[in-house]
Amino acid sequence: MSLFDWLLVGHLAGDFLLQTDGMAGHKAREWRWMFTHVGVYMVPVTLATL
Repeated sequence: MSLFDWLLVGHLAGDFLLQTDGMAGHKAREWRWMFTHVGVYMVPVTLATL
């Protein structure tokens, strides 16, 4: 698989499988939720590209 494919897999996992409804609804209004989302999102993207 290409790097793009792995990044896409990480993105889909981070944004759709691991993001909670609370994160999705609050991240635009509260910094705490945005930072939580970024932390949760980074894990699968990083693991997918190692």
